[in-house]
Amino acid sequence: MKQKIARKILTVTSMLLSGVMVTATVICNENATAISSVLNVKTFDVVETGDTNQDSEYYKSNFDNLTDLINAGHSKATEVLEEGAVLLKNENGALPLSKGSKVSLLGVTAYDPVYGGTGSGNISTSEATDFCKSLQDAGLEINPVLTKQYTSEDWAQYKRRNAGSYSTSRLLINEAPWSVVDAAAGDSLAQYGDAAIFVVGRVGGEGYDLLGITEDGIDNHDGLGKDYLGLNANEWSVLQGLKEKKAAGEISRIIVLINYSSMIEGDFLNDPDIDAALWVGALGVGNEATGKLLTGEVSPSGRLPDTMWVDNAKNPVNANFGSWVYENAGEYGISTEKPKTETDPEKNGGYSTSDITLSSYVVYQEGMYMGYRYTETRYEDYVLGTANVGEYNYDEVVARPFGYGLSYADFDLSDVKVEKSDDRNYVVTATVTNVSDTYSGKYSVPVYVSKPYGQYAQQNGVQVPSVELVGFEKTDTLAPGQSQNVTITLDEKYFTSYDAYNAKGYVLMDGDYYVAVGGSAHDAVNNVLAAKAQNGVSVDTSKMTGNPGDATKVAKFGLSFNKDKYAYSDAVSMIDGSSNQLVTNLFDFADINLYEGRGDNHTEYYSRDNWNAVSLDMANGHQTLLMTEQMAKEIFAQVPEGSGEYNNTAGVPAQFKQPIPKDDGTYPTYGEDAGLMLIDMRYDEDGNEISYFDPVWDTFMDQLTWDDTVKLVSNGWHMTEAVESVAKPETSDENGPNGFGGWAFRNGYLSNQGIAYRIEKEAGHIKNDGTFTDDVDSNALRKMTGFPANGILAATFNKQLAKEVGNMIGEDGLWAGCSGLYGIGLNLHRSPYTGRSCEYFSECGTLTGMIGAAECAGIEEKGVHVYNKHCALNDQENNRHGVGVWAPEQAIRELYLRAFEIPIEEGGAFNTMASFSRFGVQSAAACPALATDFLRGECGMKGFVITDAYQDMDGSQNIDPYYEQVYGTLVGGSDLPDGSTPATQGHFDKFKTGYSAMAWAMRQSAKRICYQTVWSSAMNGISSNTRVVSLTPWWQKALYTADIVLSLLFAASLIWTLYALIQEERKTVKKAQR
Repeated sequence: MKQKIARKILTVTSMLLSGVMVTATVICNENATAISSVLNVKTFDVVETGDTNQDSEYYKSNFDNLTDLINAGHSKATEVLEEGAVLLKNENGALPLSKGSKVSLLGVTAYDPVYGGTGSGNISTSEATDFCKSLQDAGLEINPVLTKQYTSEDWAQYKRRNAGSYSTSRLLINEAPWSVVDAAAGDSLAQYGDAAIFVVGRVGGEGYDLLGITEDGIDNHDGLGKDYLGLNANEWSVLQGLKEKKAAGEISRIIVLINYSSMIEGDFLNDPDIDAALWVGALGVGNEATGKLLTGEVSPSGRLPDTMWVDNAKNPVNANFGSWVYENAGEYGISTEKPKTETDPEKNGGYSTSDITLSSYVVYQEGMYMGYRYTETRYEDYVLGTANVGEYNYDEVVARPFGYGLSYADFDLSDVKVEKSDDRNYVVTATVTNVSDTYSGKYSVPVYVSKPYGQYAQQNGVQVPSVELVGFEKTDTLAPGQSQNVTITLDEKYFTSYDAYNAKGYVLMDGDYYVAVGGSAHDAVNNVLAAKAQNGVSVDTSKMTGNPGDATKVAKFGLSFNKDKYAYSDAVSMIDGSSNQLVTNLFDFADINLYEGRGDNHTEYYSRDNWNAVSLDMANGHQTLLMTEQMAKEIFAQVPEGSGEYNNTAGVPAQFKQPIPKDDGTYPTYGEDAGLMLIDMRYDEDGNEISYFDPVWDTFMDQLTWDDTVKLVSNGWHMTEAVESVAKPETSDENGPNGFGGWAFRNGYLSNQGIAYRIEKEAGHIKNDGTFTDDVDSNALRKMTGFPANGILAATFNKQLAKEVGNMIGEDGLWAGCSGLYGIGLNLHRSPYTGRSCEYFSECGTLTGMIGAAECAGIEEKGVHVYNKHCALNDQENNRHGVGVWAPEQAIRELYLRAFEIPIEEGGAFNTMASFSRFGVQSAAACPALATDFLRGECGMKGFVITDAYQDMDGSQNIDPYYEQVYGTLVGGSDLPDGSTPATQGHFDKFKTGYSAMAWAMRQSAKRICYQTVWSSAMNGISSNTRVVSLTPWWQKALYTADIVLSLLFAASLIWTLYALIQEERKTVKKAQR
């Protein structure tokens, strides 16, 4: 009896376990890439089959060891913050502080600094310097009583809450009120009263935008204020308390540090009792700089990359910042409700994929007038007495203008000259002199152009901001009395305006062009006004504010109308490899006034002809649009017919189902061996670089099988796949808009097979199973450098420094084995409430593009390819998945795409990541006008386009699928989904026959992936004798072993059972025979 029970238990248990293991094996194999990445397990190896003496280190490091590399990275991060921090106010020489000063450090952020952003903008802070250490290292003595209180468990309620990378509960400010601070401080404030330093911090990141004021007073989740970017009641109470202490003589000065990647409201700067203010952005690992800046070891030299508003409600962008729904979308079977989510809506948190993916939209009604292009243009029109300018008080709108920045040193800008050097370029020369007696420092020289807003512009809807940044340069450190000549070359193409409604291209308009040298955007406008006054223009100087204007810093050029000079792109097209593309309208479908399916929809974009039309109503001032049948048809054309498989979508209505067209065209050749390896595709026999358009590439690609091709184009989850037959290595591509970081680097520089890994492997410090011995270099387990927020890098106005930062990121890639960077972030700070401001540079597309180009050039030099993101119109997080963005083409090109164009053309940026958003109703991830015509055709981009996280698009997150068809993605110009779902769910199987258009799109995408790989650091260590061999990871071996053992056990139990049954049958027969 006991054996019978044991046998049954064994049979049932082994059967169940075997079934579970088989199912687990299938699921795990479908997600093998992600599992191996998380476990840091190699899936391929590089094997030499011949001479190993070839120099195969194609992209070399400038460092001999990790210690020097890491130290250099941290030093560079500190240098960025030193040059990028912006001194916003400094009354009566409040700064710098003398070494040895006794200071009180206040504010929850003073003891819990903001180092970076959340989500993709996350960096390692394990080696970051906090404010206490930074100030102490600079020679300041910090109030120990306050330090003890702010860091004690008794004050745990006064800390920002950390509830996950994608959670808006991070918006809890939780500042300690003055009553609590004063009681805890006692008389220590007077003892440490040389300065009270109050640190104000805010956090932003991926998956959410920040909360702004509305009529019903949405607050910042602690019940103390109406606006997350304004000071809340507790923060005001601290400042008021400090002012009273200052009046009583207990403290000498009040200094505010702003620790946030973008701009908070600047109304507090008008308070005369606040002596100084310094914006330090998000710090990265560069916070050693803050102490140096406060004590004058370094003089601030940064300029604001954004406008700082007195009150964000005065910013007209914010009336249309967010997401709305086409209220009649339900008539066409499109849901206007958010998908069901497990997140408690009362907590206003959760992952951002609880989005309205098919029916949401936003209108960029401001058009060209975003940031300083609005504030300075309306100001100039007000001063000039232009009709319909409306009421406008500049000082009540702008706290600090774009390009503003003070220094401890005083500088003089003299001998300004602007000369046209040839048919296209203008050369600006000037002398910068440090005229101070004490402080050394650097000084940047921005250059702006003021274009004519004349009859042609007015008649054809061309919008012309008063001034726009067109170039800049920065001096070396100048000692007192020292001078330096700066030279800045301007490209006349930035003098053009895009005419979307008549010429449908870039035009030089007839009239006077003013080139203004130096200062902020507001200084530039005032200087232009002074120059215009000298040229007979009536200027009401009584309406001017700020510097009175200096015409000696302005040069005037008269130009004639020309629509042909810049009609073609500068870059050679990567569509055919030889032509320059005609630049003409590509995005009519994204302008609601030009879109053919607009119905009765119309928007009045903001214009200099009617400033009265500007809405400042953040609650109800947004543009209202209705869904049309054509919109619905185009949206559903991008949605998989199986919609509803994942969540609550009912599926595509019958009248909108549009099957993928089949064809009987010829397919590419597959599997025809020509003996070519990927390494052979770098140079020909004569040592010449093999062009992408060389026919030998066709021969090479013909070697790939259908399965090889599918493998390459179906799985881009932070990688590109290896192909053994042609010795293409697997590549590792990781997040890092502010430097490589995130979950993928839990083993630091040993997380992938880079220089550090190879060194440790050769030294015997890495075992065959991938684990490390005790002798492994501890530096190799440290994390890559996390740089300050990109806004701080932009604020340096230093292209050389940006390139050096890029070089350091590239070096980190070399040593950590990453040949691709999911970055840099090139979307704009369209609104201060943009959640991912930490990843992006500026409100200005030109500044973003120029600094971005320099950084990209530095990264690319090391064979690490950028995937600049998120292209494009991904300037918000709210409903980012599928939100339809409507904007005029002039703004799309001159602002948002310029930020991507310059890094490709000037920085050699190889790849791009498409955004989640739509251009009108067309998904950016499947938009031929964007990927093919613009990026490859006009910009000459050499690499490929990857989608953003594919699982956020196909419905496998808690979201309605809004773009799942791999057909649309590849035929639409993108090349690779950032996810493994298409591979694991067989999305490509149906295209094996009868879809030649798709087959050729797959071939082209696979070619682009191979091309960008062969010119990357992934080829380091690979020679003509190298072969790439797939490996079975240990965890898969364990699964297979468990499968075999359990299967054998189940088989044994069946045999035992069968044997037992036979024996019992024999016993029964024998018994019957008796």
